[in-house]
Amino acid sequence: MIHKLPQEISTWYIIPAIRREFVKEMINQGLSQKKAADRLGLTEAAVSNYMKDKRASQVKLNDHIKEMIKGSVVNILSKQSDVFTEVYNVVKECEKDFTVCQIHAAYDEIPEGCKICFSEKEELIKIKEEKKEEA
Repeated sequence: MIHKLPQEISTWYIIPAIRREFVKEMINQGLSQKKAADRLGLTEAAVSNYMKDKRASQVKLNDHIKEMIKGSVVNILSKQSDVFTEVYNVVKECEKDFTVCQIHAAYDEIPEGCKICFSEKEELIKIKEEKKEEA
């Protein structure tokens, strides 16, 4: 069996979920869907789908990442930073706090003995057990 690379998990699951949260936070900050789309380089249809949870709804980001996104939106709206930098920083944080690994475990079978992201094998076992309980 060919397993998905962590970078594929980021591309297919993490980045769309991050964009969803950026959209929702920008709307919460008072931007229209059109302005949020313009700021994020998305189509208005994509923004609408994120708002209706029709896109990237299967991935739930943890509270730490959501708080980081709130700060990123403030940075973008105040022009202290740009979208590319802020999204990149959030993706990197998702790698550091094992969000990528947790999503990987939920959507793919992690190769036996994989320790790319985990410092302790017990962490991997715990995530695999949680995945079985949810099924």
